[in-house]
This record gives sequence, structure tokens and C-alpha cells, in this order.
Amino acid sequence: MSNRPSVAELSKSISACDEATLAELAEDPRAGVRRLVSREEKRREKLVAEAARLRRMLRHEEELWANGQQVAGVD
Repeated sequence: MSNRPSVAELSKSISACDEATLAELAEDPRAGVRRLVSREEKRREKLVAEAARLRRMLRHEEELWANGQQVAGVD
């Protein structure tokens, strides 16, 4: 029996994996593990894109603040 974690175990902990571990898991022969890696990579890409979007919005707000303008959000 192998000492590799099961797909179910990996699904619970994959979000805590570092990039090197994800790269290793991407080479796993099990299709379920490769799907988990793909899903996690997409999730991380979305997080990076959202962080960039928020930084762009904040940059615009900071420019307005520097000019003495007030900024208010409408939710």
C-alpha cells in the first residue's frame, strides 16, 4: 500500500499546499488529484486577480484623497 494521501484527504488540505507541493501533485498519476490541483490553481489565480482589482481601485481612491476629495462607496 502506498503512503500517498487519498484524493479525499488532499481535497481537505490542498489549499494549504505551497507551490512546490502543488507542482508535485500535478504530476500525480491519479486523475482526481490532477483535477484538485487544477481547481486549486484556478482558485489562486482568481484570488490574485481580485487582489489586483482591489489595488487598482484603491490607487484611484488614493489619488482622489491626495487632491483633498472625499470618496464614498455605494453598496
